[in-house]
Amino acid sequence: MSTTDYRWNQSQAAVDYDAAAPVIHPQYVAVQEGVLAALPFAVEQAFRLVDMGGGSGRLVERVLEHFPRATAVVMDQSEPFLGVAQQRLARFGARKA
Repeated sequence: MSTTDYRWNQSQAAVDYDAAAPVIHPQYVAVQEGVLAALPFAVEQAFRLVDMGGGSGRLVERVLEHFPRATAVVMDQSEPFLGVAQQRLARFGARKA
């Protein structure tokens, strides 16, 4: 399969999936809460998170909101998802890459 055939390389598919994710996956927020609780950092501790397969940046958004000194990198093979992540995380300025 070429990268152009990959379904998440369609901008509207990425936007639609991002909007529907909490409905499609009923435990979506609970899983994110579990990840946040499992991170071995104090709230005020500085650290850098790399989210490989980070899609639209929803988890990184939660991490950056919860940990004000954290920085993060979102990686994903889908350029459209990275575009959604870039928009979502713009408010964090230099704390995200």
